Amino acid sequence: MSDVAILTEGLTKQYGSMAAVEDLDLTIERDEIYGFLGPNGAGKSTTIGILMDYIRPTDGRVRVLGRNPRTDVVDVHDRLGILPDRYSLYDGLTARRHLEFIIDTKRAGDSPETLLDRVGLEDAVDQSVATFSQGMEQRLALAMALVGEPELLVLDEPFTGLDPHGVRTVREIVHEENERGPPCSSPVTCSGRWNSSAIGSAFFTRGGSSLRALSRNSVPKRASDQTGRLRRYSSR
Repeated sequence: MSDVAILTEGLTKQYGSMAAVEDLDLTIERDEIYGFLGPNGAGKSTTIGILMDYIRPTDGRVRVLGRNPRTDVVDVHDRLGILPDRYSLYDGLTARRHLEFIIDTKRAGDSPETLLDRVGLEDAVDQSVATFSQGMEQRLALAMALVGEPELLVLDEPFTGLDPHGVRTVREIVHEENERGPPCSSPVTCSGRWNSSAIGSAFFTRGGSSLRALSRNSVPKRASDQTGRLRRYSSR
């Protein structure tokens, strides 16, 4: 099994004359904590979209867990969990039903009650999502990402709508996933505000170093150039 969880070579995404991602080379190993840093529009979520095959690149090579997400999309999605920046929930369904759908889709054996307890929704298992606050919806979406003990966990803007307790819960879950060990390789999060002053995003893995919050003061100059393009930061 390859030690590389995510690989991109020359990754580029053009929208007309604008380059959302330009010539991006990444090698993220299975035991590595990795960070993307950059302001809004730098290409962080676009890159994640390409890794998930939600967006097709203009040029470049991509591998996720050793597979091509374009040709092996079912296998890649079966092996990872995703909390996207934008998602839709069904107002007419309960939290339990949302999770049962994902559990069935992934052919997993998870308990909806256990997953909802992890994200702090233990009292809302059979509550209609139509009554949920934004923070509750975010917690449910995180629970859905955790189904099946994914090898790769991708969290894009995971703190949106969360109160301080919810932010702490996400941090604790990231620690737990980091410590769970094999078969997980590289839990990932892309966050616009890891703390009150953070920008960009951070990647977290099992078996690597401890969780780090990246503040504006710790952002290296190479994180983004004057055009705001995505640059790379590793905690190694």
